[in-house]
Amino acid sequence: MRHPLVCCVVLACLAPGAHAVERVVLFGDDDDAPYAFVENGEFKGMYVELLGKAAELLKPAY
Repeated sequence: MRHPLVCCVVLACLAPGAHAVERVVLFGDDDDAPYAFVENGEFKGMYVELLGKAAELLKPAY
Protein backbone atom coordinates (compact mmCIF):
# COMPACT_ATOMS: atom_id res chain seq x y z
CA MET A 1 0.00 0.00 0.00
CA ARG A 2 3.00 2.28 0.45
CA HIS A 3 3.96 2.26 -3.24
CA PRO A 4 0.78 4.03 -4.54
CA LEU A 5 1.16 6.72 -1.89
CA VAL A 6 4.75 7.41 -2.95
CA CYS A 7 3.65 7.61 -6.60
CA CYS A 8 0.92 10.12 -5.73
CA VAL A 9 3.35 12.33 -3.80
CA VAL A 10 5.89 12.29 -6.64
CA LEU A 11 3.24 13.10 -9.24
CA ALA A 12 1.88 15.93 -7.10
CA CYS A 13 5.36 17.44 -6.90
CA LEU A 14 5.92 17.20 -10.64
CA ALA A 15 2.47 18.44 -11.73
CA PRO A 16 3.07 22.21 -11.40
CA GLY A 17 6.00 22.08 -13.82
CA ALA A 18 4.15 19.92 -16.35
CA HIS A 19 1.68 22.53 -17.56
CA ALA A 20 2.04 23.75 -21.11
CA VAL A 21 1.69 27.39 -22.09
CA GLU A 22 -1.91 28.19 -22.96
CA ARG A 23 -2.77 29.86 -26.25
CA VAL A 24 -5.80 32.13 -26.18
CA VAL A 25 -7.54 33.36 -29.33
CA LEU A 26 -9.77 36.41 -29.01
CA PHE A 27 -12.47 37.53 -31.37
CA GLY A 28 -13.76 41.07 -31.32
CA ASP A 29 -16.48 43.43 -32.39
CA ASP A 30 -15.32 45.89 -35.03
CA ASP A 31 -18.10 48.48 -34.76
CA ASP A 32 -18.42 49.58 -31.14
CA ALA A 33 -16.23 52.68 -30.89
CA PRO A 34 -14.65 53.75 -28.57
CA TYR A 35 -14.67 50.29 -26.92
CA ALA A 36 -13.67 48.11 -29.89
CA PHE A 37 -13.24 49.02 -33.54
CA VAL A 38 -11.01 48.37 -36.55
CA GLU A 39 -8.76 51.08 -37.93
CA ASN A 40 -6.53 50.36 -40.92
CA GLY A 41 -7.06 46.62 -40.46
CA GLU A 42 -6.03 46.66 -36.79
CA PHE A 43 -8.25 46.20 -33.73
CA LYS A 44 -8.24 49.23 -31.44
CA GLY A 45 -10.22 50.65 -28.56
CA MET A 46 -10.49 50.51 -24.78
CA TYR A 47 -11.31 46.78 -24.66
CA VAL A 48 -8.31 45.97 -26.84
CA GLU A 49 -5.99 48.03 -24.61
CA LEU A 50 -7.41 46.40 -21.46
CA LEU A 51 -6.92 42.90 -22.87
CA GLY A 52 -3.38 43.79 -23.91
CA LYS A 53 -2.52 44.91 -20.38
CA ALA A 54 -4.12 41.78 -18.90
CA ALA A 55 -2.11 39.62 -21.30
CA GLU A 56 1.11 41.30 -20.17
CA LEU A 57 0.27 40.47 -16.54
CA LEU A 58 -0.48 36.85 -17.41
CA LYS A 59 2.82 36.23 -19.21
CA PRO A 60 4.39 33.74 -19.67
CA ALA A 61 1.52 31.38 -18.85
CA TYR A 62 -0.80 32.80 -21.51
